Amino acid sequence: MLLASRSRKSRFRRRVVVAVALAVLAATASAPAGAEPTAHRGSRAAEQTGPVVSGGSDDKGQAGTFTKKLGLTELRDVSAGYEHSLAVSKDGRLLAGGSDEYRQAARFADDMSGVKVTAVSAGGGHSLALSENGTMFAGGDDRYKQGKTFENATSGIKVKAIAAGSAQSLALSEDGKLYGGGLDHQGQAATFANDMNKKGIKLKAISTGGSHSLALSEDGNLYGGGDNRYGQAATFAEEMERKDIKLKAISAGGSHSLALSEDGKLYSGGWDEYGQAAAFAEEINEKGIKLKAISAGGFHSLALSEDGKLYGGGVDEYGQAGTFAESYTAQRFLTISAGFLHSLALGDTCGAMRPDHICGSFEKTRNPEDVYTLIFKTDNNEERFLISGIGRRAIQVLATGRLMQVIVREGSSGQEHNGSVFFTHDTDTGRFDIDRDKSQLPEGLDFERSDPNRFKFTWTD
Repeated sequence: MLLASRSRKSRFRRRVVVAVALAVLAATASAPAGAEPTAHRGSRAAEQTGPVVSGGSDDKGQAGTFTKKLGLTELRDVSAGYEHSLAVSKDGRLLAGGSDEYRQAARFADDMSGVKVTAVSAGGGHSLALSENGTMFAGGDDRYKQGKTFENATSGIKVKAIAAGSAQSLALSEDGKLYGGGLDHQGQAATFANDMNKKGIKLKAISTGGSHSLALSEDGNLYGGGDNRYGQAATFAEEMERKDIKLKAISAGGSHSLALSEDGKLYSGGWDEYGQAAAFAEEINEKGIKLKAISAGGFHSLALSEDGKLYGGGVDEYGQAGTFAESYTAQRFLTISAGFLHSLALGDTCGAMRPDHICGSFEKTRNPEDVYTLIFKTDNNEERFLISGIGRRAIQVLATGRLMQVIVREGSSGQEHNGSVFFTHDTDTGRFDIDRDKSQLPEGLDFERSDPNRFKFTWTD
């Protein structure tokens, strides 16, 4: 994990003061040239659902306060913005926390009541949401026409991807056409969209950050527009083209960019003063870590390995990067979102597991409507259980290095099938396993183990 040094932290504090001051000026100026970026990129809906965890600044209730309120609510998408956060529940409800100064959070969620949402993107002071029928909705700050005005401009267009930046927005239509609205003083919004469309490039992914934007073509080529002072946009895209690297994911941050190659390697461009770009990519690649997801924030970056492990680099002043990743080493994640000074990660349904827990599920091969219970029981009658058909959940391993009773209880008849299980635990690695030789599982009960500490128990009648 990359953490900011003390000297970098002190420089970061000074720069954040400048960045925030310039962000305020941007609200009244026509073009905040030279301003530090104030937000991040869009997000993409996860294929699976799970609860969310957070790290970093919570001064507006956008991190810990928001995730505590949500608890173990199963979500399908999350997005961290400047000082607010968005989430989509499993059943398509829009949820929000943090600053609502411009109606970009709680009041936007209220306005969206009754609309089935599939994806969200939190920007500087505005928010975007995508409905299940491909309609884009916007809420919050619209002073640069990045919000409601942009929504109206895309009315009637079937949208498949959205991205909210500091004061600009992007939308990608089902037919691969790009639309841009909001602040365009660096060419990061409408200018970038028009350029892509004139070239006839069909796109599959988009992202917009501080004052720059990225787009990924259907054949895996990167395009960049807007602010390129640190080489985060056009220069980065040109580098990927020169190296003939085909990409599968992109993310535009404050003044840096991330890109993920088809073989899971991380590439970066732009500002790297805090180790959020090139240094982060170098560390990930040197360790041979293959990635499945990336997210660039204001001054930090997040990455997710193919097995769901979280990594963070760059500024960690508020615990939004390396500290965030190290706080959840036992958990595996589905998707991530890096905001300005906070981060969100969508976990599996086991939530944040403690070191003495496993993530278990229990399934039956026949008669799924008849619910069975798998019970682990100690000599002093302490019990932990899994219920068939409800998915994975975290359960405490009550005893290791000795036998525990294991019971399969039928739902309709109440009949019980008894046996024993012998859990082992490697305290150095945190790995749990089951010793088959020492266990005497009930006939019909079997299990599969996957890293880290995920167990799938199956009952065959």
